[in-house]
Amino acid sequence: MHSQDGRKVVAMPLMFSRGCPFRCCFCASHSIHGRKVRYNSLERIKADIKLSVERYHVNTITVWDDNFFVDKRQALELLDFFMELNLVVEFVNGFPVYRMDDDMAKRLKLSGIEVVTLAIESGNPRVLKDIIHKPLTLEMVPEAIATLHKYGMYVKGLFVIGFPGETLDDIQITTEFIHNSGLNWVDIFVAQPLPGSDLYDICKSGGYLKDGGLDKCNFWAGNIQTEFFTAEQIEEIQVYHTIKKDFVNNLDMQNERWESALVNFEYVINAKHNNPFAYYYAAKAAKMLDLTEKALQYYNTYLEIREKSVEWEEIFQRFMNESVEFSGI
Repeated sequence: MHSQDGRKVVAMPLMFSRGCPFRCCFCASHSIHGRKVRYNSLERIKADIKLSVERYHVNTITVWDDNFFVDKRQALELLDFFMELNLVVEFVNGFPVYRMDDDMAKRLKLSGIEVVTLAIESGNPRVLKDIIHKPLTLEMVPEAIATLHKYGMYVKGLFVIGFPGETLDDIQITTEFIHNSGLNWVDIFVAQPLPGSDLYDICKSGGYLKDGGLDKCNFWAGNIQTEFFTAEQIEEIQVYHTIKKDFVNNLDMQNERWESALVNFEYVINAKHNNPFAYYYAAKAAKMLDLTEKALQYYNTYLEIREKSVEWEEIFQRFMNESVEFSGI
C-alpha cells in the first residue's frame, strides 16, 4: 500500500493509556482495563514514536487510543510532533465533540486530517444522559460541526439506536437531529450487547436478546428487542435513515460538490455492499463531472440490482411515495 505522495505506508498503531473514566453503557473497555486511567508520559510517547521512525521507517501513525484528546495540551503537542517528523496521522475511533474547538480544528487541518468523525451516539438528550450515560450535551454538536467546516473538513457523525429503555419516539428525535445536523455523512449503528458492557448485563437480565444469545451480533443487524420495539423495526429505521441522509439528501450533492460526493459513493461501492443507492448517486455525480463512461456503468449496475432485489425495490418505492424521483441519467 502506498500513500497519496507515493511513499510505501509503514504504519505504527499508537496506544499510550489504559482505562476509561467514562461510563458509556455499550462499551466493554472498563471490564478489561478498568476505569482508572493510566498514561505513559509524553516523553515516553515521543521517544517510542521517534524510535519507530528511525529504526523501522514508520511514516504513518494510526491512533487507537481512546484518551488521545482528554488532555488538550498533550494532544496539540503530539499533533505538532507528528508534523515535525513528517508523519501521516490517522484516527481509527471517533473524535470527542467536546474537544473540537477552533484550536483543535486548526491543528487537525495543519496535520493533514481531512475527515473528522464525531462520536455523537444519540440526538436525544434523555437517551444520552439516562441510557447511554455519555457526558455530552447536544448544544456542543452544531458548534463543533461549524468549526470543523470552517477549516474545510468533511464531518461525519456516529449514532447508535435500539437501546433498552429507548422508545420509537426517542429514536425519531435522534433521526430528526441527524437530518438537521449539517453533517456530511452519518453511520447509524444498531446497539449491540458486547460481553463485559453494562448493556450486555441489562439485556441478559431483562431478557432483551432476540435469540437469547450473541450469535447474530453485529452493528447492522438487530439483536435486541423490548416492549417498545422489535429488532426488525430497528433495522428498518437504520437502513431508511442512513439512505435518506447519506444518499437521497446528500449534502455534497445538494451543494454541487460532485468530486467529494463521488469519492464517498465509491467508498460504499468498493466496500462491496451492493447498495443500488450508492451506484445511482455515483452515476449522477460522475455525469456532472463529465465522466460519461463511469456514469453509464454505475447506472446500469444500479438498474440490475434494483431489478433483482425485492427488498431494495421496497425501499425505493417508499422514497418514491415521498416524491423522490429516480430518473435516468
